[in-house]
Amino acid sequence: MALLGLWFTRGRHGRFRGWFLPGGLAVLAGSLWLVRNLILMGRPASPIGWELQQRALVFAMASDAFWRPLSPIFLLLTGSVLGFALWAWRRPPWREDVRIYLWLYAVFLVTPAVVQPGPRPTIQWRFALTLFAWLGVLLARGGVALALALARWWRGKPGATLVRGWLPALALPGLFLGLDGYLAGMWHFEPRAAYIVEDPFLEPPSRGRYGSVFAYIDEQVHGAIIEPQGTVPIPFYYLYDPQLSNQGARPGHFPAGLPQAVPQPQPTHMLYCSVHRMYRGYFVVHDPAAVREKRARWYREGHRILYFDPACVLAAK
Repeated sequence: MALLGLWFTRGRHGRFRGWFLPGGLAVLAGSLWLVRNLILMGRPASPIGWELQQRALVFAMASDAFWRPLSPIFLLLTGSVLGFALWAWRRPPWREDVRIYLWLYAVFLVTPAVVQPGPRPTIQWRFALTLFAWLGVLLARGGVALALALARWWRGKPGATLVRGWLPALALPGLFLGLDGYLAGMWHFEPRAAYIVEDPFLEPPSRGRYGSVFAYIDEQVHGAIIEPQGTVPIPFYYLYDPQLSNQGARPGHFPAGLPQAVPQPQPTHMLYCSVHRMYRGYFVVHDPAAVREKRARWYREGHRILYFDPACVLAAK
């Protein structure tokens, strides 16, 4: 929406519309969620939504812990925003592209849940992918401009034709190849990572037919409403069967801390897992004794035990 507004106001309707119309369109699109919340929950923002908003950068920067130690990437990113703003101040051809960069930086500052709280708060950089992409555009444009300036300075000197013809043409792909080479050292192929979409246990907790409770659910549980419990939150997509007839439910939790806003599904099955969530989201067994205790309790309460292993127990209510 913001880019569309910039396109239609590009150099034709004055500074005010060129700067504020794109932002107005973006705010209008985002406001639709506030209207929906007002109709559904009777308030524009839920308690959980406001809690996530407090984890935006603009709020986190008020904490001393955010600045000690200061993220070098955040420092360089903020420096690039200031640098490009000063550069475009007296260079009208740059203003449109830099204006987009400023908008994207402002959006990044107010995006919820960017800062992961803790003794040393960390920034979730995945929320800045668009910002980094546009920074690449500006750096590429700057590289081409530098190459053209060098070619003009080289005019009349030995090899001027070669420099003037090839240097600008190679500047852009050279920049991106250099960036790709730098990032290549951060990437590696991990075949096992695809498996985690179906089952979070890389090492099956059971040596039986199914290996884990999620494999059992895929084959034996259909049309169920499953309530997950345990030491870590279990994503609902692990509860689905291949036909997608199952669904997850956490009575009293949704939507957004206001369960009275909409009818809550009543679980037909209960799942308890005692696991640790490891790096990249993998599960490992935590406390088999807790699982055995939960199994015995559910059995005494009259629930039908469907599956049991050292990590999880599944019961039909």
